[in-house]
Amino acid sequence: MVRTLSTDNQNWAKRLATDTMFSFVDTKGINPHYKGVAFIDDTRGSVWEGDAIAILKNYSDYVVTWSNREDITKLVA
Repeated sequence: MVRTLSTDNQNWAKRLATDTMFSFVDTKGINPHYKGVAFIDDTRGSVWEGDAIAILKNYSDYVVTWSNREDITKLVA
């Protein structure tokens, strides 16, 4: 599962990260072989710093940023 995440607001980034965490954890509970990829828009400054990125790094199998978007092709190919 790939979740694309974009916002201008740091508080909303934390909310999106938390929602993504629950989606990934719930899906892995059903299928442990599933991989969760958070694909974040990092073009808007420091929105994805602090708690938001920490949550994603702890509960995602992979975190891919827009600035390194070519990495997504390696994961889905």
